[in-house]
Amino acid sequence: MYPKRFKKAFTKLVTSGLIVLLSLLLTLCENIDRFYRPDTPEKVSVVAIIDADDTIRYISFEKSYQKEYPDEIKDSIRNLSFKIRSTEQDLFTYSSDVPIINLQNLKIPRDIQFNSGEKYFLEGDEKTFHGISSEVIVPSPPEDLTLLSINKETIPLPHIQECPPWSPQYKTTKYAVMTLVFDLDKSRESYYSLILEANGGKGFSSTGHHFLPIEFTVRESNGPGFLAIMKGLTGHRWDCDGSIYKFQYVPINAYFIDANKICDNKCKIKVAIRYGDLTSAVDYIMDIRIKLLSIPKELYLFEKSIYSYNNSAKDPFAEPVYIEGNINGGNGVFAICRSANLTFQWLGY
Repeated sequence: MYPKRFKKAFTKLVTSGLIVLLSLLLTLCENIDRFYRPDTPEKVSVVAIIDADDTIRYISFEKSYQKEYPDEIKDSIRNLSFKIRSTEQDLFTYSSDVPIINLQNLKIPRDIQFNSGEKYFLEGDEKTFHGISSEVIVPSPPEDLTLLSINKETIPLPHIQECPPWSPQYKTTKYAVMTLVFDLDKSRESYYSLILEANGGKGFSSTGHHFLPIEFTVRESNGPGFLAIMKGLTGHRWDCDGSIYKFQYVPINAYFIDANKICDNKCKIKVAIRYGDLTSAVDYIMDIRIKLLSIPKELYLFEKSIYSYNNSAKDPFAEPVYIEGNINGGNGVFAICRSANLTFQWLGY
């Protein structure tokens, strides 16, 4: 509705090394931040993350760049073609003769099936970079999640939040705090990702009352993990800029877990969703959906390297961090995941 304001809000949120996630309605975009590659030659960058059991089926293509060479940002992908195939047949094909600055959020049809234990391939070509390829084996589905507890916290704000002239005053912020547990597959190397979604709305402006990915924090866990942006997940946030109250789309974090570093046979984790204040996505929550994904090792290492790179970028004395990936002839990752959902009603007002 307000493209200039959206562009300004996105620019503030983008961290170097990450692909900007636009609105779910946008598939092609020019003039957005690009995939930054530290100290490596220019290549085609591919991020393809597919949930075999749900609707996350995200693919992006772009030219990566080095900030020392700003002219590279203007480079386009030309004569792009690629396919995803199994060992037996082509499952999805794409080609374009039109120059593309950034191909984002290309959807893989929901009816294409991917099976655990089987290997799948991504193969592509571009005018300058030929022979882009990758392969991945689909992991087994995760065990079901169990909700051990859920509590509501109401915390007074030090100052009343308001955005004149028409938004309500907020004197508190609220949290939905959940403790979850799930079994770990210890028979092999196992990696997981946790995503939270909510169905709710703002008291003065409805969000549509359907599930959307939502920001969350991790308070406790019986093993190490980290929050990092999952490509293809887009949520929203409100922002008060002077007297203007703005709606903006934002990239959403997932929590990544290496089961091999957890001593127990179960992962126990406490997470919290913030709501009911000026800038949170919703004033109230009607339903919550928790998505647990089994992810390939390649996706875990890709996300871990981006997480480490962003942290080291704040320290001028840190050792260089290189972005992991499994794209031969390019940058990025090709991953197919399996998932299980836990959905429950919770009227959090």
